Amino acid sequence: MCGEVFSECSAQRALCKRTETLRLTHVRAPSDELAEVWKEVAISEESSKKLAPGAICWAKTGAGAEVLVQGLRQGWNAKKPPTRSASVSICKRRIYEDFEVLLTHLSSLPFSLRSQDARKCYYETKRAAVKYWTAREEFLEHFPTWYVCDGSVHEMFDGPGGSKSSSPTAGQ
Repeated sequence: MCGEVFSECSAQRALCKRTETLRLTHVRAPSDELAEVWKEVAISEESSKKLAPGAICWAKTGAGAEVLVQGLRQGWNAKKPPTRSASVSICKRRIYEDFEVLLTHLSSLPFSLRSQDARKCYYETKRAAVKYWTAREEFLEHFPTWYVCDGSVHEMFDGPGGSKSSSPTAGQ
């Protein structure tokens, strides 16, 4: 018994004074109880990653639902070696195998999974953003000493030549 509502007198009255045969010599303080409880429930990080002995999970798949008992399909014997038919569609091995199949077919797809903007380099994307470029030019007008005069930095952020006066709409 521990907590904010714990009362030593109430515990002695409830446990000892109602019966003459019981004699309670010492009632522990709440802090003693908390220390023992903490030792009992301290779980290592490794053991918390495993399924509980009676763990049952349901996974909805395209064909219906799969039931997992301790990580295997329901009814599958854990002593048998693991096979593809024993594993569920959401296990790491099956997901990895499906990913490998997709990876081999990605190059033959008629379309790309990446957008055209993602193929552009950082500078081209930045130049295409008119709102960003306008705000950048206004910032440089108010803080002219902010600009670093190093060619490598200019090329990295502003493209070849490091020209800060060329705007995205200048050539249009």
